[in-house]
Amino acid sequence: MGYEDQLITKETVILDKPSDWTKWLFLRKDSADRNGVWEYCNPELTAETVKDITKEKPVDKTFRSFKRNAGIVEPDQPDIEIYELEDDEYGKWQRWHSIYAGKLANYEKRERALAEMNREISRTIASRHITSIQDDSTPYARLVTLKKLLSPSNSERRFELLE
Repeated sequence: MGYEDQLITKETVILDKPSDWTKWLFLRKDSADRNGVWEYCNPELTAETVKDITKEKPVDKTFRSFKRNAGIVEPDQPDIEIYELEDDEYGKWQRWHSIYAGKLANYEKRERALAEMNREISRTIASRHITSIQDDSTPYARLVTLKKLLSPSNSERRFELLE
């Protein structure tokens, strides 16, 4: 490894004007891709096609749902304790819980990555644009708002390329 390989320059682009948009969005996309969450943030997608993480949260089950003869469980009926399961019922619960725990860990990892993306967006825009996104709670909503506000038009892009 050469000396130059050891030098890492950490640089960011502050989004202030339309000419910053392309580089700034590239860095946000790069960060989201590294964390596997671009499909939740991509401002090119419509609100109907962007993935919604809240719909992906794994659903927990009660111990009673693994009981063979539990019958119909009423909402106000208390759950049973794990020790009330028979060995085969406990085995089913264990297998299910192992899968559930993995899904929940992946969900929480993506949720943390999206929260970090929200912070990254806020930290890398000019302070005068903060009020534009203050009511947007998701990275997708913030990126869509900023795109409307600061994405250069086609004529502006052509002009930039000529410079």
